[in-house]
Amino acid sequence: MSEQAFSDAALVLVGHGSTLNADSAAPTYQHADELRRRKIFAQVLECFW
Repeated sequence: MSEQAFSDAALVLVGHGSTLNADSAAPTYQHADELRRRKIFAQVLECFW
């Protein structure tokens, strides 16, 4: 499947955060940033459980 197949799609990354460790969300944010950089999806959003 080509990257153009997702060029008008939104992607929501769901991560498991922690109130005890502020850095626990970092991998989710880093992954979202990389996907945005690659411009595979029209929109990339993060949310946390």
